Amino acid sequence: MIDNNITVHPLVMASVVDHYRRCDSKRVAGIVMGKMDERLFVTKSYAVPFSEDDKGNWFFDTSYSDKMYALLNKVDSSEKILGWYHSGPSLHKNDLDITKSFMRDLPNPLLVIVDVKAFNISEQVQIFRLVDDKSGKKNDKKFKYIPCVVEGEEAEEVGVEHLLKDIRDCSVSKYFTNVKDIKSSMEMYEKSLTVIVEYLQKVKNNEIRVDQKILRYLQKCLNEVPIVSEDDDESKMALFTSLLANAVVKITDLVLSRKESVSEREEDGIKTQNKKNNTPLISQGGTTLEEPTNNINEESDLEEETVLVKEVEENILKW
Repeated sequence: MIDNNITVHPLVMASVVDHYRRCDSKRVAGIVMGKMDERLFVTKSYAVPFSEDDKGNWFFDTSYSDKMYALLNKVDSSEKILGWYHSGPSLHKNDLDITKSFMRDLPNPLLVIVDVKAFNISEQVQIFRLVDDKSGKKNDKKFKYIPCVVEGEEAEEVGVEHLLKDIRDCSVSKYFTNVKDIKSSMEMYEKSLTVIVEYLQKVKNNEIRVDQKILRYLQKCLNEVPIVSEDDDESKMALFTSLLANAVVKITDLVLSRKESVSEREEDGIKTQNKKNNTPLISQGGTTLEEPTNNINEESDLEEETVLVKEVEENILKW
């Protein structure tokens, strides 16, 4: 088993997400298949009936799994069963027993966890395999995390992109999605920097031994950091401020035009009312009712827009 050379195809992730959305359960499970070339490729998956309870009882339909594998093996005999998957988001107390049950047919079964609710792809897939637990009982096993990458062929990526168009939430705009991407990336970046700082601090305090391989990786990362001049930052900030000011000016013009429109309508209403010699418009049960106005909603919208403009102007002054 190649521990540091595993590739997961995006079609596997899309299949797991589709499986989870079709079922009304806390998590779903199935089989992952793949092939070994210069590296290990997880290329395919299929759903399997699965159930469990809080007491630790679980059911994995191996008969259904065997029948599905026999059918898929006729299509591509080079793809073999590598292990199983579930929809995460993390390890469960039953995972160890379920993975051990695969050892009757597989010497090194994989557990692929696909977090269907994770936003960042780098956090969505985790792969584990069983290793001997030397600190526990004899023949006892524990999980070992295996790094992986998500890559696919060009044709596969195009197909998955079209598939995701149907899965994507239409109520969320493209710009909001881009902002969430940036936020998620920055959170991952912060976590990575925290781990690096903690490691270097321990090395400095002689708490752990120096690993030259890790230091070379860190040096390589530092060398690839782009050099950004202060002038570039200042020009971008000036551009951002000018665009923001332009937006505020346009909103202010809109509010002023709405004010003028409301004032004109009020004047026209007063003139019309005077022409009617102050006669009641509606009389019901001896009670005179006033004519309802249509400007209430407009005035409330106008007040909201005015408040919005003031908030934006205050934020600009703070910046």
